[in-house]
Amino acid sequence: MLDKLSPLVWAAIAFLFLIFILVNAWMIALLRHGDPRSLNQNMQRPRKDASALHSDFQNLAKVARNPFREEQENLARLAEEVKKLKS
Repeated sequence: MLDKLSPLVWAAIAFLFLIFILVNAWMIALLRHGDPRSLNQNMQRPRKDASALHSDFQNLAKVARNPFREEQENLARLAEEVKKLKS
């Protein structure tokens, strides 16, 4: 029976399922927050000034240059501590 359904029917079923999930997520959010107007206030990002944006871009540039720097530093520190324990 299920193999006789056309792809358009399957797309409609998927669309209805998606609507169902979104409505339930919205209702859960309303249940948690209580007031629907508070949802918009909680979802807005705080505004950043130019210096904060500049530091964000500097941090992004550092990560782009060496994305695994922190892990390498942690591994080097761990290796030093292991050497100390062995000796």
